[in-house]
Amino acid sequence: MKILFSLFIICLSLSATANNDPTKWNLFASQNGVEIYYKYAQCDLEMGYDQEWVLLRFVNTAASTKTVKYHKIMEINGVCKTCNDPNGEYSMTVVLRANETIEGSCTVYDNAAHHIFSKMTTPNTGIEDKLTAFDLRNLTVTYNE
Repeated sequence: MKILFSLFIICLSLSATANNDPTKWNLFASQNGVEIYYKYAQCDLEMGYDQEWVLLRFVNTAASTKTVKYHKIMEINGVCKTCNDPNGEYSMTVVLRANETIEGSCTVYDNAAHHIFSKMTTPNTGIEDKLTAFDLRNLTVTYNE
């Protein structure tokens, strides 16, 4: 009986882990007809060092245009690097037409609102910065008139 119970617990934990695979799309938030997903991706960039990014996917499930606004929070090596953003560099806006999906991609030309730096993946860069947490703070979704 103990063996069956142990197998059940192992299967349950494996299925829970599969739903939170960081390399697959995971729901981050759902608000006013917009769903926001994230996943980690290894990015072989066109210029500079290769990096790991958190890609964001914005899905408008409504039949009207929506505007998504948020403040990109990046905790690097345990320190929030974007909490005090006097110039608004990390204040992001994404406009979604009715039923539109916008997805971040691994290109240096991608809109900064569609991804978050995670870490360098090119070896021996001397850059040890690593994303330890992220958030989309002050997230608001509004209807466009």
